[in-house]
Amino acid sequence: MKINFDIPELIELATKVNYNPSLAGAVNRLLRARNQDEYEIAQSEVNTAVTEYTIDERYTYKNYGSGRNSFGLPIFQPLTLESPDENEEDLFLSNALVSFNRQKNIIETVVQGRDSSIKEFINNGDYNITVNGVLFNKGFQYPVDKLIEFTSFMDKNTNIKIQHEVLNAVGVYEIVILSHDCPKTPQINIQTFSFTAKSDKPLPLKIADISQSSQLL
Repeated sequence: MKINFDIPELIELATKVNYNPSLAGAVNRLLRARNQDEYEIAQSEVNTAVTEYTIDERYTYKNYGSGRNSFGLPIFQPLTLESPDENEEDLFLSNALVSFNRQKNIIETVVQGRDSSIKEFINNGDYNITVNGVLFNKGFQYPVDKLIEFTSFMDKNTNIKIQHEVLNAVGVYEIVILSHDCPKTPQINIQTFSFTAKSDKPLPLKIADISQSSQLL
């Protein structure tokens, strides 16, 4: 299996795993590569050093790690935020780390003489979603263009359709952005980010509702 990493992704990986001398040496050779052949050889050494940790192409990743070396390693999965404007490109986040939770909406009523409350189920509630990742340039330049693109999506005042293997699998296809954060980083060509969101579903419009509204007018 072929595994590919960009240098910023390796920097992010180094913060997640224990120090590995072979990985450090391979990264140094990658940084000092003078031509394409040297770069590919060093890239192969990096792949060997971090076997089972895969940053794959868009939505083709299905394995989620395998073998004894894969336990406990975070897996980047691509996340796409679809633009509501047909003239604007979608935002593709290649190395998103997504986590989510859900809390049911339940009304509890305390009844005198009863040791436990009466619970009335309302609905399953929204998914609370947290996304962390990295914006980066491959050269020695701050990713200002990518940051501007990212913040423009964070500032949208409407729900956003998403493409993400796990979130789509649990029924989340649209989200509403709640907050975002872009903290300072010491790397010149990297900007980390995080944002929170809630799942959303379009409100169905019934023909009966339209008829009633027309009568009121």
